[in-house]
Amino acid sequence: MLSTMIGTLVGRLGGADEKLVNQGLFGFNSLLTGMALYLFLTGPYHWILSLIGAFLAAIVTAALMHVMKNTGLPVLTFPFVRLTLFTLLISYRLSAVHISNALVPQSLWQWKLDITGPFNLKEGIFTGIGQVFFLDYTISGILLFVAVFWAGW
Repeated sequence: MLSTMIGTLVGRLGGADEKLVNQGLFGFNSLLTGMALYLFLTGPYHWILSLIGAFLAAIVTAALMHVMKNTGLPVLTFPFVRLTLFTLLISYRLSAVHISNALVPQSLWQWKLDITGPFNLKEGIFTGIGQVFFLDYTISGILLFVAVFWAGW
């Protein structure tokens, strides 16, 4: 929630188009960046770094929207992806925060994909929607689907 508030506040105070701020375009990348850094980093100060990341995501979103306005290409989640990846990579060189053990790289060569069992399309769709927001539960995906449907495509 703080990440979204930071992104929206940066958009409002920075003089961004009110329509874009109200659509949540600044809060969206800030939310994703803040959540990812909070979940993927460990250490006593990882929450501060996640809020700084949310602030930077709003700044980068605004800058890219300005640069891309004449091309007609949307910015989408590019700021989130790049900032999160960059921060996770530099965390190897930081002493205050470290990358979470849950993100230990795995060799795909040794990975065995178990495709046995029944195929559940409904669970797969709703879990997939939820995973966009780092939520790995079917009910979370259903709630997100209802929210998007209610708000409009």
